[in-house]
Parts: sequence; structure tokens; C-alpha cells
Amino acid sequence: MLADHLIVGGENSQLHVVKLNRSHGPDGLVTVDPQLVFHTPGWDQKVIDDLAGNRAREMSIESSVAVWSNTVYFANSGGLVSGWDLEPLFAGGQPVQTFRFWTGDDTDASVVIDEEGYLYVAVEFERDNARGRDVGQLLKLDPGAPDNPVVWSYRDQGTVPGGFWATPAVLDTVVINATDTGEILALDRATGEKLWSFALPGPTWQSPVVVDDTLVQG
Repeated sequence: MLADHLIVGGENSQLHVVKLNRSHGPDGLVTVDPQLVFHTPGWDQKVIDDLAGNRAREMSIESSVAVWSNTVYFANSGGLVSGWDLEPLFAGGQPVQTFRFWTGDDTDASVVIDEEGYLYVAVEFERDNARGRDVGQLLKLDPGAPDNPVVWSYRDQGTVPGGFWATPAVLDTVVINATDTGEILALDRATGEKLWSFALPGPTWQSPVVVDDTLVQG
């Protein structure tokens, strides 16, 4: 939700922005009059070309969207991470794409944004292509540097499939996530250095949750 707008991605790889037009009826209950005001594909021709037939038509948006200021970020099953500035929409114009980054592989975990606006993106390792091997499977991205956004990356390429299905937990000075094969690991948030890890029986697809300094992991 942002400024009376519902923002959601679809399995059909469409980003939808719906103005709810909320108000209160005579009975005091909330009413809505939803209107689709913007939608756009979560893919483009370049990502199809770059996948070169390696499951190149799999582009569903399976993650939750994340919002920083008036920009919404999301990823899709083709590995495309997108950012759209919605501020022009609120003024009667059209949203503007301000960020595009290709991870190379299925990216179904939700993008996480820290208090400085950095993005943390967890990526699966299924297609085993050159791009995925190069950029890694857990990334810190700087959307303020769209031409070279990778701050650091962590690689999990020991098995195929591998990588991360889970959405990372970002807190204090660490990033915690669970690999497909069962490794639960913590990385330094600033540098990406591995701080500690332990093993659970995989696959570990549940996202880690930290409650009162206690890590909960299924």
C-alpha cells in the first residue's frame, strides 16, 4: 500500500497498481472503488534474449513488492530485478523505471530494503548459466548506482539446484539466510563476509525470522 494505491505483482509477470479510492460509508465502514491505474510487464525482451532459451519464458512475479520512498522494487523468475518510481503516477503521469538488474536465475524471494535504501536480493541457482555463476546468489545492490549496483555478492553454487529460495533477514550488522541445501548463514551487512553458519536438513525454503534476538528457522 502506498498513498491509497495497492501494488502487487502477478504470476502472469504483470506489476499492477490499483487505486483503491477508499472512503467511509454512512455506516462508518470503509468502502473501496478499485481502479487499475497502471500495469507493466515484469520482463522485457532483453532478459528473454539473455536467457537464450534457458527457460526464457518463465517470468512470474512470485515475491512481494518492496517500497523505498515512492519507488517499488520486485524480482521475477527470469532473474530480472526492477525498480519503478511511482511518484509521477500520483501527479497524474506515468511511473518511470529507474532500476534494472539481471541476476541470471530464478529470483522468487522478496527484495529486502535496509534503512539506507540498499537492496538485498536472494537468487536460486537452477539454470547454471554464466550470469548466475558470475553475479552470485545473495546480493547487496545499490539502486543509486544503476550502472554498477553490486556492492557485494555471495556465491552458493556447490549443487544444482542451489542458491536461495528464502527471503533474507536484514538486521543490525548482519544478513541471515538459508540455502536450498540447508546451510543457515550470516554475512556481514557492510562487506558480505561470512560470519557464521550451521546446517539443517535441506531443503530450507522458509525465510529466516529474528524475534527478540532469537533466530527462528524451519
